[in-house]
Amino acid sequence: MSLRILLVRHGLSSFNLEHRIQGRDDLSSLTEEGLRQAQATGSALRDLTIDAAYSSPLRRAHDTATALLAAHGGGLTAQLDDDLLEVDLAPWSGLLGTEVRELFPHEHRIWHHHPEQLELQRADGSRYAPIPELMEQAGRFAARLLEAHDPAAPGSHTVLVVGHNAILRCLLLTLLGLPAFGFRRLRLDNASLSVLNLSPSERGGVAVQIESLNGTTHLHPEVCASTLPAKG
Repeated sequence: MSLRILLVRHGLSSFNLEHRIQGRDDLSSLTEEGLRQAQATGSALRDLTIDAAYSSPLRRAHDTATALLAAHGGGLTAQLDDDLLEVDLAPWSGLLGTEVRELFPHEHRIWHHHPEQLELQRADGSRYAPIPELMEQAGRFAARLLEAHDPAAPGSHTVLVVGHNAILRCLLLTLLGLPAFGFRRLRLDNASLSVLNLSPSERGGVAVQIESLNGTTHLHPEVCASTLPAKG
């Protein structure tokens, strides 16, 4: 009667290398190093049975999920879910980080210190708040995930979720019942593995245990243990 959630950020992308803002544009692709990271993650999880897999439809995440699952060898294909799309930073997409700082100095400061307060303007002139919107998106995905894989159901299940830096941070905050202002307290590196264990709470609802956060030892097997320990 438990659910294990494996959260994996996509591998190193072309825009990561160039220090460009990615957002929801699908112009950034997985690099050779990112592919290696995805394969290393799948190999590290090979001893675990994964019951279901979900991925953002953006290709840097989808390609990570595909390579990871192939290396894992369990025969799964990731289900694409729009609620795993990355944060919408449309006015900044494709810009270098230095360009954002120069062109949007006020918004840049807010983004780095209080991202939950940031407001941007869409092409149609409407204003929106990227992080509050992303928290709502994470809430929708979490609700559907727990409905499909009820921690109170008989047996134990493991699901893989492959996404992006910001959406996975918001998903972690949502599952832990924490507010959006905790966004900057979390760090998720490329191809990092974070593990949550969910079980029925004695008080009702779901109890969430953090087993691992931003784990990257599987990417460096020459110096670290390369596999995730069996649950229990």
